[in-house]
Amino acid sequence: MESQGDLASLLKPFHERAKLAEDRLAMLEAALQAKQGPKVPADSGIIDSLLELRAKLETAKAEQLAERKKAEQELATSASEVKKLQYQVLHLKRSLEEADKRICAAQEN
Repeated sequence: MESQGDLASLLKPFHERAKLAEDRLAMLEAALQAKQGPKVPADSGIIDSLLELRAKLETAKAEQLAERKKAEQELATSASEVKKLQYQVLHLKRSLEEADKRICAAQEN
Protein backbone atom coordinates (compact mmCIF):
# COMPACT_ATOMS: atom_id res chain seq x y z
CA MET A 1 0.00 0.00 0.00
CA GLU A 2 1.04 3.51 -0.67
CA SER A 3 1.67 5.90 2.13
CA GLN A 4 -0.61 8.81 2.94
CA GLY A 5 1.92 11.29 1.52
CA ASP A 6 2.11 9.48 -1.80
CA LEU A 7 -1.67 9.45 -2.07
CA ALA A 8 -1.87 13.17 -1.35
CA SER A 9 0.79 13.90 -3.95
CA LEU A 10 -1.09 11.81 -6.51
CA LEU A 11 -4.36 13.61 -5.80
CA LYS A 12 -2.81 17.08 -5.71
CA PRO A 13 -3.19 17.72 -9.51
CA PHE A 14 -6.85 16.65 -9.33
CA HIS A 15 -7.49 18.95 -6.38
CA GLU A 16 -5.83 21.82 -8.25
CA ARG A 17 -7.95 21.19 -11.37
CA ALA A 18 -11.09 20.98 -9.23
CA LYS A 19 -10.19 24.27 -7.55
CA LEU A 20 -9.61 25.93 -10.95
CA ALA A 21 -12.94 24.59 -12.21
CA GLU A 22 -14.73 25.89 -9.11
CA ASP A 23 -13.11 29.31 -9.56
CA ARG A 24 -14.15 29.43 -13.23
CA LEU A 25 -17.68 28.37 -12.30
CA ALA A 26 -17.86 31.11 -9.67
CA MET A 27 -16.68 33.70 -12.22
CA LEU A 28 -19.26 32.52 -14.76
CA GLU A 29 -22.02 32.61 -12.16
CA ALA A 30 -20.98 36.13 -11.15
CA ALA A 31 -20.97 37.26 -14.80
CA LEU A 32 -24.39 35.71 -15.37
CA GLN A 33 -25.74 37.33 -12.21
CA ALA A 34 -24.40 40.71 -13.32
CA LYS A 35 -25.94 40.27 -16.75
CA GLN A 36 -29.37 39.19 -15.48
CA GLY A 37 -29.56 41.46 -12.48
CA PRO A 38 -30.41 40.48 -8.94
CA LYS A 39 -32.83 37.65 -8.36
CA VAL A 40 -36.24 38.63 -7.09
CA PRO A 41 -37.85 36.43 -4.49
CA ALA A 42 -40.92 34.64 -5.81
CA ASP A 43 -43.13 35.78 -2.96
CA SER A 44 -42.58 39.48 -3.62
CA GLY A 45 -45.80 39.83 -5.61
CA ILE A 46 -43.99 41.14 -8.66
CA ILE A 47 -44.56 37.91 -10.54
CA ASP A 48 -48.29 38.11 -9.87
CA SER A 49 -48.32 41.70 -11.08
CA LEU A 50 -46.44 40.75 -14.22
CA LEU A 51 -48.83 37.90 -14.94
CA GLU A 52 -51.78 40.24 -14.46
CA LEU A 53 -50.23 42.81 -16.78
CA ARG A 54 -49.52 40.11 -19.37
CA ALA A 55 -53.16 38.99 -19.26
CA LYS A 56 -54.34 42.59 -19.69
CA LEU A 57 -51.93 43.05 -22.59
CA GLU A 58 -53.20 39.94 -24.33
CA THR A 59 -56.80 41.10 -23.83
CA ALA A 60 -55.94 44.53 -25.25
CA LYS A 61 -54.20 42.94 -28.23
CA ALA A 62 -57.24 40.78 -28.93
CA GLU A 63 -59.52 43.82 -28.73
CA GLN A 64 -57.22 45.78 -31.02
CA LEU A 65 -57.20 42.95 -33.54
CA ALA A 66 -61.01 42.77 -33.49
CA GLU A 67 -61.28 46.54 -33.96
CA ARG A 68 -58.75 46.44 -36.81
CA LYS A 69 -60.74 43.71 -38.59
CA LYS A 70 -63.94 45.69 -38.11
CA ALA A 71 -62.29 48.85 -39.47
CA GLU A 72 -60.94 46.94 -42.49
CA GLN A 73 -64.43 45.59 -43.22
CA GLU A 74 -65.93 49.07 -42.92
CA LEU A 75 -63.22 50.43 -45.21
CA ALA A 76 -63.93 47.73 -47.79
CA THR A 77 -67.66 48.46 -47.57
CA SER A 78 -67.05 52.20 -47.95
CA ALA A 79 -64.76 51.64 -50.94
CA SER A 80 -67.45 49.51 -52.57
CA GLU A 81 -70.08 52.20 -51.96
CA VAL A 82 -67.78 54.87 -53.41
CA LYS A 83 -67.30 52.81 -56.57
CA LYS A 84 -71.06 52.34 -56.91
CA LEU A 85 -71.66 56.07 -56.45
CA GLN A 86 -68.93 56.94 -58.96
CA TYR A 87 -70.60 54.60 -61.45
CA GLN A 88 -73.97 56.26 -60.83
CA VAL A 89 -72.45 59.73 -61.24
CA LEU A 90 -70.90 58.67 -64.54
CA HIS A 91 -74.23 57.45 -65.89
CA LEU A 92 -76.08 60.49 -64.57
CA LYS A 93 -73.58 62.77 -66.33
CA ARG A 94 -74.05 60.84 -69.58
CA SER A 95 -77.82 61.04 -69.23
CA LEU A 96 -77.63 64.77 -68.53
CA GLU A 97 -75.40 65.36 -71.55
CA GLU A 98 -77.79 63.38 -73.77
CA ALA A 99 -80.77 65.33 -72.40
CA ASP A 100 -78.93 68.62 -73.04
CA LYS A 101 -78.22 67.52 -76.63
CA ARG A 102 -81.89 66.65 -77.19
CA ILE A 103 -82.99 69.99 -75.79
CA CYS A 104 -80.53 71.85 -78.01
CA ALA A 105 -81.63 69.84 -81.01
CA ALA A 106 -85.31 70.51 -80.24
CA GLN A 107 -84.69 74.25 -79.87
CA GLU A 108 -82.87 74.42 -83.21
CA ASN A 109 -85.80 72.85 -85.01
